[in-house]
Amino acid sequence: MNFELSPEQEMLREMLQRFMTEKCGRDVVRAIVDGQDEWAAELWNAMQQLGLLGIGIDEILGGTGGCLMEVCLVAEALGHGLAPVPFVPTALVSQIIARFGNEHQRERLLPGIIAGGVRTTIAAIDGQFADGTISGTAPIALDGAIADIALLATNTHLVIVPLDGPHVTRTPIGSVDRTRSIARLSLAAAPADALPDAALDWWQDAAAVLSGFEQLGGTERVIAMTRTHVLERRSFGRAIGSYQAVKHRLVDMHIKALIARAHAYHGAWALMTDAPERRLAAAGARVAASEAYRFSAREGLQLHGAMGTSWEHDAHLHLRRAEMLGLVWGGSRIWKERVVVQLEQAHV
Repeated sequence: MNFELSPEQEMLREMLQRFMTEKCGRDVVRAIVDGQDEWAAELWNAMQQLGLLGIGIDEILGGTGGCLMEVCLVAEALGHGLAPVPFVPTALVSQIIARFGNEHQRERLLPGIIAGGVRTTIAAIDGQFADGTISGTAPIALDGAIADIALLATNTHLVIVPLDGPHVTRTPIGSVDRTRSIARLSLAAAPADALPDAALDWWQDAAAVLSGFEQLGGTERVIAMTRTHVLERRSFGRAIGSYQAVKHRLVDMHIKALIARAHAYHGAWALMTDAPERRLAAAGARVAASEAYRFSAREGLQLHGAMGTSWEHDAHLHLRRAEMLGLVWGGSRIWKERVVVQLEQAHV
């Protein structure tokens, strides 16, 4: 396996960095945090114009081409910039429909998603699917308050559900992360369209890897912010970054980021190649990225001192995002148990 990015992927990463600097500045994020807007619609439109909403989708299906690794790079860049847009859920849904959907499902859904007019969410639901309808409750749907379509996973089916009908009730849920919306979805015999069984098996692994890249981007941003601060902040006539205790904490953050990146790349490779260790690699990516982001966000806030705890500083925004992403689609305990199960099965 080769985890090195191709020249084209390196160019994409550089372009994404420039794009995020230009289109997702601090004012964009703060407008959502302060309640001026529900989500960053202008940023979403700019992403669509750049072709980012169709990345990883074959051109035959109306996408801009590329592979899953390019989707991961977009997720990483958005995580770095705390982007208040529903990219990861929407990318997950479009990838699943492109890979597993039938011709009718592709023609009906992909054009709207790629054009940016259809936003999606994906979540587990405590309910049942039967006779073309689904009933139950999805307690946590990331970006569910602004989504038009949901992919909902029961124990036996993964189904497509329009959210604009009378059979669906959305209840916004307050979240520690104000930059992203979360909703509870309650369904009573809502019309639903089932996807093949293979999609049900694939979606959690894909969610783990894509969210892992988003967490990785946030981790790198926190480390960069903290490094800049400790080199500029002075105490007793010297930069606080020169003190050994501070250096060690930054090194710990960096090591966790390196481990998370290795696991994230392994997970992306396993997904793209459908490797036998796909489930283990995806779970490892999820665990490593969650721990790296949460640890770095907490350490970064501490190293910023009183400034980091102020509302005006962005350190607490990353801590909020780290905590939220660490819980959606299952917390660390669930994914650690999955790692253990996969390791046990591999050695039986």
